[in-house]
Order: sequence, then structure tokens, then C-alpha cells
Amino acid sequence: SEMCIRDRYLGTPVSPENRLTCLAVTKQEPHSTTTTTTAVIDNATLMTFQQRINYQNGLFQSEKEIIQSLEQLTTGTIEGEYAGRVYSETYKRCARVLARLLGLNQSRNLIWEVDASLYPDYYTTIVRPVMYTGIAASLLNQQYSFPDCIDRNMDEDSLVAALFASDLMQVPINCISYNSEITPVVAQAQNCLLYTSDAADE
Repeated sequence: SEMCIRDRYLGTPVSPENRLTCLAVTKQEPHSTTTTTTAVIDNATLMTFQQRINYQNGLFQSEKEIIQSLEQLTTGTIEGEYAGRVYSETYKRCARVLARLLGLNQSRNLIWEVDASLYPDYYTTIVRPVMYTGIAASLLNQQYSFPDCIDRNMDEDSLVAALFASDLMQVPINCISYNSEITPVVAQAQNCLLYTSDAADE
């Protein structure tokens, strides 16, 4: 619940849109005596940075390849052109959340970018047409990091987590917004949205 999340993070209010920020930025050990406060990034600031993200489509050839890349990111054993890159603990936590989400049957229709030849009005209807493959690519490419956030007195980990959480919520929201309420894909998207909203409570 919202109150549970507030209590866990020293009374810092966490908006529904940014609940995953809590999971990504800090994860308290059960017997830990220290508590970390997670800042909520306001929507205007979030939008400013979102507009600077370049989502890379076509990076992956299969769902298995996406999940393997995310698992390698979390363990620091990444191969290929990304070998040697150093990822923060926040990126690793975000990758774990996305890998679990991709393991759900309900996420299958939300992984790949929408084919514009089949749905020509999709990219004019949906303002932020991000899909799970684009989020995975953004994690690998560290697209959620912006050095100038420090100049704005912002914590980089909080910004990474907030941008990731916003993108993760946007995928099923786009699907629900575009499709009819009676289609099976909308029910799948609603389940993904519920999973995403509840991930901070794990």
C-alpha cells in the first residue's frame, strides 16, 4: 500500500508513477538498521530528461537474447560490444525487474516495437511509443544517465530509477490507450501494469 511504502522510506511520499524508484534505488536488508530516503522526481523534470533518451530498436533478435543480456548486466559478466562496461547497482536492480517482467506470459505482446505498416496510426496516436526491447537497450546503453543532473542537485541513481520506472509503466499504458478494451492484449497489458505497480512491494 501507499502508506507501507511511505513508512519504509522515512516518510518520503512516493507517487504511483514512480513506485519502482523505491525498488531500483534502494533495497533494505531485513535486519538492516539504516534507512535510505528515495527522492521522487517531479513530472516536469522527468519529461525533460525523457525527451533526451534515444531508444534503440533492433538491438536484439529474440526474447532469449534480451533476458540473457539483462542477466549478464546484473552479474557484471556482459559479453560482446558491452563487455567491460561498469553498471551501477541501480542499473542492475532495474535489469532484474525487467528480466522478471519479461518472464511473464502477459508481457509477450509488449516486447517488440509496433509494426508501422500494420498499425500506421500508432506512432501518431502514441506520444511515447516505448516497448520493453527499447527499455532493455536503454539499460545496456546507460541511456538513463545524464551527467548534468548533478548540476541540478539531483541524485543520478534516483533519476535513473525514475526514468526506468516511468518507461516501464508507459509500455502497458500505451497498449491500453491504443487498443479496444475488449481485446486480449489489453487484459495482458493490465496484468503487466499491476505487476509493475506492485514490484516495489516485493
